[in-house]
Parts: sequence; C-alpha cells; structure tokens
Amino acid sequence: MEISVPGIDGRKMSKSYNNIIPLLSDEKTLKKSIAKIVTNSLEPGVPKDPNGCNVFNLYSHFSTTEEQSQFKSEYLDGISWGDAKNKLFTKINEELSPIRETFNKLEQDKNLVNDLLDAGAAKVKPFASDMLGEVRELVGISKLG
Repeated sequence: MEISVPGIDGRKMSKSYNNIIPLLSDEKTLKKSIAKIVTNSLEPGVPKDPNGCNVFNLYSHFSTTEEQSQFKSEYLDGISWGDAKNKLFTKINEELSPIRETFNKLEQDKNLVNDLLDAGAAKVKPFASDMLGEVRELVGISKLG
C-alpha cells in the first residue's frame, strides 16, 4: 500500500509542485511552511471535518492514535485553523528537533564520513591482509612484486 503525504496545497507533497514542508529546516521556516497549508474558510467555533483535511492528515503521521482522537474532538469543537496549524507545528517540531540537531552537527563536520571510513579501513586491514595471504596460499598464487 502506497502512502501519500499531502503537501501544503493538498496535492501529493513534491518538490516539483513546490508544496513541501522542509522538515529539517530551522523552526522559523518550518512554522512558516505549516502556516501556508491550504484550509477552507470555516470560522473558529464552527465544527470542522478532520477527514480529508491536510492539517489533520499531516498531524496523523506524527501522532499517536490517542492524540489523533483528541485532535478530532478539537476539530468537532471548532478549533481555529491557526490553532490547528500551531498544534501541527508543535508536534512536528517536537518529533524532529533531535533529528534536526543531529543532522546539523553531521552537516557541519564535512570530514566525518571519510574519517569513519578511514578508521574502519585501518581496523580491518590487518585481518584482510592475513586472509588474502591465506587465500593466495590455498589457491597457489604467490604474492606479486
């Protein structure tokens, strides 16, 4: 089953549609993107239908069943779109803050991957050399040069 995540305009989220929510962006950019989610014009206090709603759909990807049930109640009680979007932002930001922090640290250390690969290569080189020597002996190939 393919899961489609809605973009800020309700269509499938895609860079080519320019409707993404940049999840690893800073909080300010994330909040601005969420604020741009297209909603209908129902006023605060008017019950809203969570089914087919972009805000609710996105919230459901980051929340528990219990949290979704609570959010549905708030929809039926007529939550304002601003409050609903703030709740979505808080949930996404809460979930992604540690990931964003790790990503930013890794992004700043440009040599980390090469350093890890070099350390791994240095660690296995003696074993690989011994094993290659055994294989050559078993196969009957002498060391070249």
